[in-house]
Parts: sequence; C-alpha cells; structure tokens
Amino acid sequence: MRSRRLANPALTSRCLTIPDLLPLAATIFAAVFFAAVFSKKPRPRQRYLEGWQLGAVSVGIALLTALLAVPRPIEPVDLPMPRVDRREQRLAAERERALAAHWVEQSLPFDVRVVGERLRRLGDAEARGEARDADHDELREAVAALRADDQDALHGLLAVQCELF
Repeated sequence: MRSRRLANPALTSRCLTIPDLLPLAATIFAAVFFAAVFSKKPRPRQRYLEGWQLGAVSVGIALLTALLAVPRPIEPVDLPMPRVDRREQRLAAERERALAAHWVEQSLPFDVRVVGERLRRLGDAEARGEARDADHDELREAVAALRADDQDALHGLLAVQCELF
C-alpha cells in the first residue's frame, strides 16, 4: 500500500487575521508619521503629510506580504497508513473464535437471544425498507438492559453471530 504524506505541521499552526495585523500597520504608520513630525528641519503643518501616497503603498505592501507569508491552518490532505500488527490481529480472531465456541456449547441466556432476534428482524426490515423507529427503540432498550446486567453474554452474542455469518 502506498503511504501518504503528512501535511507540514508548520502550515497547520494558528493563522494571523486582519485584526492581528492591525497593530503592525499602526506601528508602521506611526513610525512614518513621527519621522516626519520629529525631523530636524522645522516645517509647516501641511508638509507633514507630504508623500503620504508612498507611505500608504509601503504599508499596503507590508500588509500583503504579511498576509501571504503567515501560515494558515489547513486540513491534512495526506495521512500515513496505519500499521497493522498481524500477530495481535490473529490473537484477537482466536479469542473471538474461542468465545463463540464457548457460547455455542453453553447456550446463550434467553434475554441475549431476544436481542439477537430483534437485531435480525431489524436488519431484515431495513433491507425491505420497512424499518420503524419503534423497532430501533426496542433494540436500544434491550441492549441497554443487557449492557448493565450481562456484558459478557452480549459480547458472546456478537462473537457467535460473527462466527455464524
């Protein structure tokens, strides 16, 4: 199987937005303004804003550069394939077979068999397109009652049905 690349973690970091960049723009504007105000030559007030167009273009370029250079969060496109431990998989299958054999020899309790029958009926009704919400609710209630009382038998039902299927 082909392994997939993991997205660069630097690209998935927090993204700077316009409100985050406003202090940078204010700082640049203040630097240009104070440089004009506190120059050594005395100037009339009208000359303070002389050349403001060049300052606005510089601030705009700085903002656009910051917007392009700041990493934005992205969904990872390529993910690595999971490693499957075949030995653990084989042991789990053997445990399931042993559990199914135990519950085939020793009959499942009546309540557990009722859950299995309701599950089969629900599957059949869904295949025909006749499933109702009441069928789902009955199955949920029966499983919830067994989950509290007999978790092992419910797991045994799963193992037996997997083995028989």
